[in-house]
Amino acid sequence: MAVHTQVQAPSALRRQKQHAFITRIDLLGWAFVSPWLIGFLVFTLFPFAASLFLSFTNWQVTNQWHWVGWQNYANMMDGTNPEFFLSLRNTLYYAVVTVPGTQVIALALAMLLSKRTPGIALYRTIFYIPAIASGVGTSYLWALILSNQGGLLNTVLGWFHIPGPKS
Repeated sequence: MAVHTQVQAPSALRRQKQHAFITRIDLLGWAFVSPWLIGFLVFTLFPFAASLFLSFTNWQVTNQWHWVGWQNYANMMDGTNPEFFLSLRNTLYYAVVTVPGTQVIALALAMLLSKRTPGIALYRTIFYIPAIASGVGTSYLWALILSNQGGLLNTVLGWFHIPGPKS
């Protein structure tokens, strides 16, 4: 019985090499996801891990931390710390009363804004003024900062003999 070996063509070898672990498309995907991933790590995962670690220590900000293990949790639950029960009561009040109450008020205001009643245009205008006023105030503040006559930026730059922006 003869054993036949099969020789692969160069195109077949090339096809096998295309199955690399990380392709260019994968790198492009990671590049687009990286801002969110970095933000998640810096602002969510690392602080969560640090707070979990610190919950097992006795740490004052100015001193070194000392590992106490589960003792912080035992002290919290033994009933000798009245602040724990006060914070638990405040948290429950916030979760049961404040959050649903705020949602009900927001829904009622949204329903009022969608009604066709006399004077609704005035009501909508008054309701929307705070959203506009902050932008107007910010614009006015920047106009004062960048002003040619006595603006904060040009004044400070003038102290160093640097010409400031002209409007």
